[in-house]
Amino acid sequence: NCHGRFESTIPKYQSIQLILNHNMPARNAIVTDVSLETSYPGYQRFAASINHRGDYIQMISSGSIETPFRSYDRFSYVINHDATDVRNIRSVIETTTPMGAFVGRLNYRGDYSNLNTNVEVNTPIRGYERYILSLEHASSDLRDVTTKSTLTSPHGDFSMTFTYKGIPQQFQTSLAITTPFAGYDRFNLELNHDFVRSTKLATSATLT
Repeated sequence: NCHGRFESTIPKYQSIQLILNHNMPARNAIVTDVSLETSYPGYQRFAASINHRGDYIQMISSGSIETPFRSYDRFSYVINHDATDVRNIRSVIETTTPMGAFVGRLNYRGDYSNLNTNVEVNTPIRGYERYILSLEHASSDLRDVTTKSTLTSPHGDFSMTFTYKGIPQQFQTSLAITTPFAGYDRFNLELNHDFVRSTKLATSATLT
C-alpha cells in the first residue's frame, strides 16, 4: 500500500493526494486500486481499479476508470471466460462507457471435425447495434464435409455454404455465397470430378 499527500498555500494547488492499494491474495489473482485527488478545479478525482482472478483457461476479471471530465467520467469492463472443457468454451466481455454498453459473447462447442461456434457483438452505436457470426462444420468422414457460416448485421445477412463429397479421384463439391446486395445477392460454384481410370476423365464446373 502507498499513500502520499502534498499540501501548499498555492491557489488551486492546496492539496494533492495519491493512494495506491495493491494485493495479490492468491495465485493468478490481482486486486489494485489507485486514486488521485486534487484541489484543482475540474481535476478533483481520478481513480482506477482492477480485480482479476484466473488465467487463460478460466478467469473472472473486472476493472474501472473514473475521471472528472464530463462525457468521459466512467469506463468499466467485466470479463468472464471458461475453457476448462475445450469442447465447450464460453466467454463474455462487457464494457460500459459514457456512450453506452459494448458486449461481446463467444460460444464454442465441438472439436476440429464437428463444431458449432457463435460470436455476438452488441454496441450502442446507431446503425451498428448487433452482429452475429456463426460457424458450423461437420467432417466426421473426410469424404463428406459440410461447412456453413452466416453473418447477421444491421446491413443484412451474409452466408457461405461449402460441401464436399467423394474421394480425390471422384468427388462433387459446391460453394454458395449470399449477400444482401441487390444484383450480387447469390453466387454458386459447383465442381464435379470423375477420374475412375487413366483412360476416363470427366470434370465439369458451373458458376451461377
